[in-house]
Amino acid sequence: MAASPLSLFDELTRLTQPGYPVTEVLTKLLHLVGHDVCSTRRNHHAVFWAVSQARDIIDSINGLVKVAGEEDSWDAFDKYTVMILWIEKVLLTFSLIAEKDSIAARFASSEDLVEDVAFVDAYRDNRKELREIVQQLIDSGYLKGEGADLAKTIKAINKQDDVSTFRAAISKLREHLGKLTGSGKDSLAEVLRRLEGLHATLATGPDTLAEDVFLFAIQLALLLEIVASRRNKKSAERISDKEFWRTALGWITVAEKHAKDPNLSTSGLAGEYTSSCTYILGDLIAQLPEAFKNLRPLVALTRRPFYLQSVAVVAGCAELATAFNKAKRYDMLDALNLALNRATTALEDAAKVQYDPTIAYTPDKGVITSFQDAEDAIKDCFQSYQLGTQSDTWQRRMRNSQQSDEERLGLLQTRFKAPMKPLPTETLVDIVVAVTVTGSNKPTQRFYKMDSALTLHALLWKEASLRTTVAAANDVRNAGVFFIPSTDKAKAAAPLDLDTTIASLPVASGRKYVALSVPNAV
Repeated sequence: MAASPLSLFDELTRLTQPGYPVTEVLTKLLHLVGHDVCSTRRNHHAVFWAVSQARDIIDSINGLVKVAGEEDSWDAFDKYTVMILWIEKVLLTFSLIAEKDSIAARFASSEDLVEDVAFVDAYRDNRKELREIVQQLIDSGYLKGEGADLAKTIKAINKQDDVSTFRAAISKLREHLGKLTGSGKDSLAEVLRRLEGLHATLATGPDTLAEDVFLFAIQLALLLEIVASRRNKKSAERISDKEFWRTALGWITVAEKHAKDPNLSTSGLAGEYTSSCTYILGDLIAQLPEAFKNLRPLVALTRRPFYLQSVAVVAGCAELATAFNKAKRYDMLDALNLALNRATTALEDAAKVQYDPTIAYTPDKGVITSFQDAEDAIKDCFQSYQLGTQSDTWQRRMRNSQQSDEERLGLLQTRFKAPMKPLPTETLVDIVVAVTVTGSNKPTQRFYKMDSALTLHALLWKEASLRTTVAAANDVRNAGVFFIPSTDKAKAAAPLDLDTTIASLPVASGRKYVALSVPNAV
């Protein structure tokens, strides 16, 4: 079967009634609008419908002109003379809107962020003007069909256009996601996941869902496309800003709430959009690089040769981080990132150093160079932040730490050269300690196995260590009293000297025993 030729322009503008001189301008206006409509990249179904309805009205006018002439009908004459003026005005306005839509790109494309945001505003304004034209056609009473049916039709057409525009924006964002690597990629993926869900909700939503909800969703998607495109410096920087993505998810949450509940008032959505534009156009709030959080754990891996230098490096970076957090400007990031990266390298290199205090240490020139590079970068960052006094103080600390590390290595080496005394042979015995809190007659027994050469100092230290607060432990150390329980209740037991050895304590039931009076309980 042969294919039938399809010309969108002909389909939209073909008149079925013969024309007259009085309607020539209307026909030319119709063709003018038709050309622009065929080139539009958005609002397709609404403009197609509007052009086809304007065409039918011109056909009706030509029919009335014919009746007025052939049947000498004043009624037909009165109708078409009024209709000509009205549709001419509508088509003139429509032609201006269609012209703007025909030359507008599907998406913003400027390297100027302000122009890109203005593009989104222009989309909103054109959409509004077009829908006003459509409403004028419906309200005219010149269209075929009932008003309620026409309103239902245009509601469905507008929804189709909005859902299609929203889908196109999501596809564009997915295209940007495919080109994105590193920071921001996961955040954009999460935003896309949420937008996909929002699209499904809008596409299947009830007819009572306000058009403002669709508009807000489209505007958000177009704004996010501007950032994801990285066409300008601010967008390229914002793509890695976690705070921006958290804010963007908040915008989407607002759209989701309205999409799921048609009864929510949409009066605040215009303000939400304005706030979104202000945020995107505003100054970027830089975030402290993640590398700073990784520095302190590296100190725990650093062995003695570079210990104090590592602490000093982290302290210098902490001062820089404090200064950065007061301003959070993006122009402060380059110097800070360099300092953090150099510091990380130095600490990682230091963590690889093997150190045995019993063996003479040979300095590692590579690690020394890494620390020098870190020191230079930190110093430069101090200068970049105009913190000269803090820089001088920190550099003195760095020099002192280097000297202290060297001196401590010497002391350690000297100490470990001396032979280590062997521990004395232990003679373990069982002992029971009856602990009584002052004012109580119910002792708590504690059982230990310990070296008989130790003294009561060891037991007092152990008892104090069972307390959960420093104050309680100190009270035990200061007021704890050891004694040998006496069978003579009338005679108070004499306190024992803390130098008393475990070996000298009496034995009962095969165990050494002693009593201890303390001021507080465990």
